Amino acid sequence: YLDVVELMCIKSISDFVKGLFPEAHKKRDNKKPPSSGIQFRNQIQKLMSTLETCSPHYIRCLKPNDNKTPGEFCTDRVADQARYLGLLENVKVRRAGFAHRKNITEFIRRYKMLSTKTWPQESGDAGTDVRNILGAMSIDEDGFRLGHTKVFIRKPVTLFALEEVREVRLHELATSVQICFRTWQARKVLKELREKSLSLFGGLKRRGGSFRVYFVGDYVHASQNEMVRKSVKDAPILFADTVNKISRRFITHTRLLVMSDKDIFLFYIKKNGATGTLSRRISLDNITRVTLSSFADGFVTFHVGDDSQPGLFLHSLRKAEIITIMKDRHPNLNIGFSDSFEYASAKPASFFSKPVQQMETRKVNFKETTKERATSVLMPKMVYVKSKQEVTIFLPSALGSKATIQLASPSYTGVSNHASTQAC
Repeated sequence: YLDVVELMCIKSISDFVKGLFPEAHKKRDNKKPPSSGIQFRNQIQKLMSTLETCSPHYIRCLKPNDNKTPGEFCTDRVADQARYLGLLENVKVRRAGFAHRKNITEFIRRYKMLSTKTWPQESGDAGTDVRNILGAMSIDEDGFRLGHTKVFIRKPVTLFALEEVREVRLHELATSVQICFRTWQARKVLKELREKSLSLFGGLKRRGGSFRVYFVGDYVHASQNEMVRKSVKDAPILFADTVNKISRRFITHTRLLVMSDKDIFLFYIKKNGATGTLSRRISLDNITRVTLSSFADGFVTFHVGDDSQPGLFLHSLRKAEIITIMKDRHPNLNIGFSDSFEYASAKPASFFSKPVQQMETRKVNFKETTKERATSVLMPKMVYVKSKQEVTIFLPSALGSKATIQLASPSYTGVSNHASTQAC
């Protein structure tokens, strides 16, 4: 009715009527509209184009009952429909042949991780790759056939088995990727700490083989120790290892040292090797300075509260790692090197003493000797003087003049995979 629309829009003197037919202002198309046959053909072509991009599946619908009632299932009625529709014969024919088919390229891409011969790189021959994948699943050649472009599989159980094993294999591969990445990330961080350690001790202290040692951090799996977790709680554990704590009487006691991002914890160790209760807790902010000798020994002294609190005198083969982690967390930490120094120690309480804790000093001297009393490298001999308020530690020449001075950039090309047994 284009003529009527044009008449109402053009000939009418009312603006309201003209506004009712805005399409009349458009240019009239004299082209003949498509017929029903042409429209049907175009729709069929569009439908076929859509179907060609998909994998069609034919679905047969069965009526569960004749009452159109939900939840009611009539077995005889459903069996009759399946029988008369030929579904049973169709299933038998499908089972007798190779009913399941997949494109060879897609099959290899989806299941190539199931065989070591096709993962991570396939051989290049599609037929060989398919046989290797199915051979890894112990599927003989009677269960499949190879076409020019597709793989034909006889039993559906084969596909189910492929999918189950593929899912397990994907989890294993994802775990392997995570392990590799986390290992690389941890080694990168520890390598940076080791390089910082070289700069801390460069030209100031003799070193044994510790610059070749990987920094591990938690050597005793303290993160899984229930006693440690009660004290550390949710704080990250940066270092954990057994050390020798030297008392005010210069007697060594084995302790478990755990370092978090804020505190140092010392735990007792029982005779059976189990972790005991907490012995002492020191905040890293209260440690004002650290003193070491110039020898290649494992002694380290922590001065707490500018010697207003008892210091901590330790011996550890991983002293370099401990100090490097502390310096990384507290860049303003003062590190000193001296072969004779003093540190504060708590004076034992008596019946007449005040309840306030009193301090007294202890002096430590380091000397080199060639006598047999200094043959122990792991724990050198200590000789007491002046009523055990001063001690002289005799070190063998292997930790003294014969040990090289640690340079800031040591001339080594590789890193040993095993930890050195020498002192840090």
